[in-house]
Amino acid sequence: MNWRVYRWLLTYVSPYRKQLAFYILCGLLATAIELTITRFLQIFIDEIVPNRRMQAFAGYLAGMAGLVGVMLLAQAWKNLLERTVAEQSARGLQQAMFRQLRRLGFAYYEQHPAGETVGLFNTEVAAAQRIYRQYIPSIVENTILFLGLAVYMVSLSWQLSLLIVPFFLAYYLIGPYYEKKASLWAKEANRERQAVNKSIYDSVSGVLEVRAFGAKAWDIQRLLSKMKTYHGVQLTQYLNAYLRGTVRRA
Repeated sequence: MNWRVYRWLLTYVSPYRKQLAFYILCGLLATAIELTITRFLQIFIDEIVPNRRMQAFAGYLAGMAGLVGVMLLAQAWKNLLERTVAEQSARGLQQAMFRQLRRLGFAYYEQHPAGETVGLFNTEVAAAQRIYRQYIPSIVENTILFLGLAVYMVSLSWQLSLLIVPFFLAYYLIGPYYEKKASLWAKEANRERQAVNKSIYDSVSGVLEVRAFGAKAWDIQRLLSKMKTYHGVQLTQYLNAYLRGTVRRA
């Protein structure tokens, strides 16, 4: 079921696949230049300084300055393309959601509060934007980068490469547990955020009735209770997200 949802979300990225491809290329170019800088430092320490090759040092320095300029341009273009792909795809998704709500008619609004519908445009579209802006490009970019680094490491020392394998296996035994918990709590936080948005909408739209029945204290207490529950779930979400990041970097 989730895969069907992801495929449906990807249909709104397809009109901007060229921008997405350039976005990934800019990220790979910036990463490659960053790796080149470390290679330059190695050459500088091992070859240029011991042999006092000042002309070569000047040439390397000019080349690195040019590469840094290219890297900054690539990162700037990457940020622009990131915004373009995410915002344009999200706009198409919002238009499709609005058209679907119009097709559902009044029967849908009679069964679902308006605050819940407004929450869909707030939370669900924001989650889709994270997929368009972060997850899809990162998966492709990191996969290509990982394969390139793996080939480079094996070419340097296959023994050292084999030594790293147990650490990856340990991560994949522990990491998925925190990945799942973080995802579940993020989903719960989105659900509670929708409940808070619905309560706020109901309080604002029913302010006359609340005042007429003298239920102001009850209405405030109800809203504060929803917000307290949401904050508790959000703190648990952040805790599991930080634990997930700790396991990744351990």
